[in-house]
Amino acid sequence: MMCMRRFPLLCTVSWVFLVVLLSAALLTSCKKKPFELKNPALVGTWKGAGQTVELFRDGKITLVADGKSKQSAGSYAFIDEDTIRVRLKGSRPRDYGLSLTGDILKITRTDGTLIGEFKRVSQFPEKT
Repeated sequence: MMCMRRFPLLCTVSWVFLVVLLSAALLTSCKKKPFELKNPALVGTWKGAGQTVELFRDGKITLVADGKSKQSAGSYAFIDEDTIRVRLKGSRPRDYGLSLTGDILKITRTDGTLIGEFKRVSQFPEKT
C-alpha cells in the first residue's frame, strides 16, 4: 500500500514492467522447437504400398499415390527413434512406427498393424 500512496507512477511502471517481463518469458518458452532429424537414413524417396513417399531433411514430407498427379504435402517430426508424427495439410496428425532394414522401410500404425513396405528409390545427398 505504501507504493500506491507515495509513488503511484513508480508503482504503475513496476507493474507494467513485471507484466511485460512475464509475457516475454511465456512467449520464449512457447517457441517451437527446431526439427531434429533422429535417423538421417530415412531421408529420401521411398516407393511401395501404392504410393511414393519423400522424406526431406528439414522435416517436410510429400506423398503421391501411384497413377495420381495430386500430391499431399506436410511435415513429420520424430517422437522417438522409431516413431514419427505426420501432419498432412487438411488432416489431423497421425503417429507411425518405422523399421528400416537396408533399403526396406516398414511403416506401421501405432497398434502394430503393417501399412506397407517401401523400397528406397533414391537417397538425398548429405548436407554439406
